[in-house]
Amino acid sequence: MTNKEWMLGARGQKWLKGLHVTLVAFSVGTILSMLILLLIKQSFKAEENLFPINLGIFHLFNFLEYSFYGIILTGLVYSLFTKWGFFKHHWITVKWVVVLLLFVLTLVWIGPVTTGMVALADGGFRLPGTLSEYLDYSCKGRLYLSIECLIFVFIIFISVFKPWGKRKPKSRVKRKVVLAVVAPLVMMMIAFLALNLLMLQKFRRIEIQDIDISALKDGTYYGEATVGGFTYKVEAVLREQRIVDLRIIANRKSAYARFAEGVIPRVLEAQNPNVDTITGATTTSKALLKAVENALLTLPEDKQ
Repeated sequence: MTNKEWMLGARGQKWLKGLHVTLVAFSVGTILSMLILLLIKQSFKAEENLFPINLGIFHLFNFLEYSFYGIILTGLVYSLFTKWGFFKHHWITVKWVVVLLLFVLTLVWIGPVTTGMVALADGGFRLPGTLSEYLDYSCKGRLYLSIECLIFVFIIFISVFKPWGKRKPKSRVKRKVVLAVVAPLVMMMIAFLALNLLMLQKFRRIEIQDIDISALKDGTYYGEATVGGFTYKVEAVLREQRIVDLRIIANRKSAYARFAEGVIPRVLEAQNPNVDTITGATTTSKALLKAVENALLTLPEDKQ
């Protein structure tokens, strides 16, 4: 097969380039929108309802994440099926390194920050230390998004001006070698994302039933639920047909698991495990609520 047989035609390259540039524009616009919302949020007081604006930032991050997948995918097609390649030009190699670095930083930096803010705001800062943690996330979010904006400016700059020239022919990597490495990685990434999405949807569809607390005897109830390979355990204390105390005995050691503990005040307030989950920590919230439900469906260990 000759080089021209696998190359995209002029029209195909224009459409692909247009899609790639559009995704980049969407990503930059999304980052700027998130940063603006974070700056606007500074004027809000802690006692105000901060959840709606944080929910908007959270949804923008989800859009940003998928935009990055699109940027990487269109970039791969552009490098594999046009004359540009991956390593013929120094600026393309640098661009790929920076784009992948930016994607990792988005997942490592922006993801936990946006999830933390929306989860803590959804919980209403009822647990000790959550307000200070929320303010810390907000500060980090402004810093991280500002850095990402500068990185995007650098990417756009080298894409427009194409500095540093071409690599020497002997130092170039053949297209077949690149394709043999890239294709399996892309397939693995797609399979991982699909399986992860299916698993999360399965956990999030766990049903929690209403429990009539007034029909239960006083005592201490213990329950557990195994979700995602971990067993969550809770203890519920009932006095005079009311849940007077609800304690988590076993929970994952992660930020997302800690955010999910915001469902405990909701259960105590509603006197029912069938309450709304914490946004950004839905899976763990469901697991904890299932453990509470299982506890209330068992016999108490001490009766009065």
